[in-house]
Amino acid sequence: MIDDMAVAVARPLLLVVRFAWWLVWEWLVWEVLWWIGWPVCRVLSFGRLPQDGWREADRELDLESTVVLLVGLLVLLGALWGLQHWAG
Repeated sequence: MIDDMAVAVARPLLLVVRFAWWLVWEWLVWEVLWWIGWPVCRVLSFGRLPQDGWREADRELDLESTVVLLVGLLVLLGALWGLQHWAG
């Protein structure tokens, strides 16, 4: 009886956690950070890297993708930091 109740409560909770994980990983990391980091890396490498196109992220964490995502994260954090100091 208690096990059935725990499963009934845990399933919707796990569904919410799974959706939140998807939202953070798939959308924020692979879409937003890739869109921000891709043009910055293209400019800094004079159009050579990344070799994947704007919408062609291979979704593998190889070195090139990792650098693009980290550059995107740094640019996003820098923009938020600058916005905070400009507005505050």
